[in-house]
This record gives sequence, structure tokens and C-alpha cells, in this order.
Amino acid sequence: MSNVLGIDVGKAEIMVALLVDNKCVGKESFENDYKGFKSLSKWLKQKKISALKVCMEATGNYSNNIAEFLYESGNEVHIVNPVCIKSFAKSKLIGAMWKK
Repeated sequence: MSNVLGIDVGKAEIMVALLVDNKCVGKESFENDYKGFKSLSKWLKQKKISALKVCMEATGNYSNNIAEFLYESGNEVHIVNPVCIKSFAKSKLIGAMWKK
């Protein structure tokens, strides 16, 4: 079983999409602070998710804290250049995927 968490990092909030075996099983947003990170952990536990591969864009100070929190929680964390993410989406003809 493969659990992947994609994160769009913003100054005030993080938006996440959870994929289990390549199927999206949830989307949610959380505050980009320790309180929000704890809420994210609780949300993942409710979905019975323990180990994750995490992918997020490099946004300097905005992504550092969540990356560190998830890494210290035992997850595999990948921080990717935003240009690479945008280029990948273009190559797959994918537009914005986050819709509430």
C-alpha cells in the first residue's frame, strides 16, 4: 500500500491531498503553524494513515516547518522546486487540481 501526501504550501495555510494506492481519498486545508500541523496529524490518524511519502513545493520559510514536523514524525519528505512541479503539470496537461 502506498500513501502519498501532496502539499501546496502558503504563508497562512497548507492545502493537502492524500492519495492511497494512487486514488485521492481526501483533500483538506490546515493552518501553516504548529496547531495546524497537529490537526493534520489528527486528520491522518482518522484516515488510518501512519507512514507517508510527502511531496511539497520549496517555499523557503513557509515550507520548512511543516517539512520538519512531518520528517520528525517518521515520514519520507521530498521538497521540490516549484518550477519542476509546474513543468510536470504542463507535461501531463493538468491544470489546477485544488477545488473546494
